[in-house]
Amino acid sequence: EEPENEIRYAAVQALNNAIEFASSNFERDQERDYIMTQLCECTQCPDKRVRGEAMDCLAMVAYHYYRFLPNYVQAISQLSLKAIKEDEEEVATMAMEFWSTIVDEELGLQMAIEDGEEEEKALLNITKQATPFFVPVLLECLTKQTEDDDEDTWTVAKAAAVCLSLFAQCAKDDVVAHVMPFVNTNVGNANWIL
Repeated sequence: EEPENEIRYAAVQALNNAIEFASSNFERDQERDYIMTQLCECTQCPDKRVRGEAMDCLAMVAYHYYRFLPNYVQAISQLSLKAIKEDEEEVATMAMEFWSTIVDEELGLQMAIEDGEEEEKALLNITKQATPFFVPVLLECLTKQTEDDDEDTWTVAKAAAVCLSLFAQCAKDDVVAHVMPFVNTNVGNANWIL
């Protein structure tokens, strides 16, 4: 199995490096389905390098091929939620990077629509649909920081803070309903020393 994982890792790396040149493949349903199925399967590989690279590649897909995501976002949501909650830190942060990329794309589209440069149908509103599922998980990740965390190390808590900030900018008021109970529970009960 080890040589197989090496091959998978090399394959996912190669795809990740070439994904921006795969536009003709993404235009064809069957080829796009095959690529996305393989990437989703790689997120479940026993080798964490393969899982992390697959999540990174999914983020690149979100960046380059956002308009094709509706057919895959439910499956990727489940896989990324599992990675954020259960996987090793490198994989979890890459899963959050996928969501940060989607939200960033939607923020850009919102601005383009406001400026009259883009039609409203281009915005898929994936962020607003994902808010009830992801914001509570991101808030939970904020509690995973420790005093020993190195300032220069990218951690789950830091990735969650960035992702949550992007969600708040994009989904606006939809985020508040999920943040306030967390604040009341985790900050409201704290004994503050002035």
